[in-house]
Amino acid sequence: MLPTNPKTNPVFQRLTRHPNAPLTLQETALLAGGLGFLVLTIRLSKMSVSLLLTPWYFEIAAWLLYPFAPLIGATMAASITGRDASTDLHQLMRQTPVARTDIVWGYIFTTFYRLRALLALMVALLPALLFGGVLGIPYIFPHPGIRLVLAIGLWGAILFGVVVGVSEGLLHKKVFPGVVAAPFGVTVILVPLAFTGRSLFYLLSEFPMAGATLGFVVIMSILIVWSPYLLSLLFFRLASRWA
Repeated sequence: MLPTNPKTNPVFQRLTRHPNAPLTLQETALLAGGLGFLVLTIRLSKMSVSLLLTPWYFEIAAWLLYPFAPLIGATMAASITGRDASTDLHQLMRQTPVARTDIVWGYIFTTFYRLRALLALMVALLPALLFGGVLGIPYIFPHPGIRLVLAIGLWGAILFGVVVGVSEGLLHKKVFPGVVAAPFGVTVILVPLAFTGRSLFYLLSEFPMAGATLGFVVIMSILIVWSPYLLSLLFFRLASRWA
């Protein structure tokens, strides 16, 4: 179940042999760190170099990008997995000693590798998500710690989307059914979960002292943070059966 080193994963190595890749992993990490530092600096200084660099624009971009990232990840994962699973190379690999879990991890690694530019942008926009104010987020989630919990949960939702996409690609072993079913399934599962979390928050916020209780933190953590990761584990096991 635990992931192996991507450098030794046969699926990842076979699907990421692109000597002319636009961004290496090191360049992606530097890009994310540099942009994130820029966003945080601008936000804390409340200064803008130009209209396009205002903290408000960063925050709007963050709240438009983060909710759709799981759908993008699911579609990309289903496309990569479905296309490769229909080839003879995949069928031959199933006859080798390579573990089914390693096959699944290979597709997950490949999807995140293909999405590295998007992930770098999300990391860069994280300060705007945590410290922004134009959309009224501080009034809905007044404590930065709660907003951090929300951000961690959103990253878990991206992992969940990718795992669902991989499982759908392995189930159908075709591109089209997977890219339709994966984002639809992610939406059907995550939207009710998000509305349930929102309703619980407003219910607990009716009691001023409840926001500081341990029970509130536990409920928010389990619902928003851990649920996507637990769902990812469930779909990972399904994908391993279909690999």
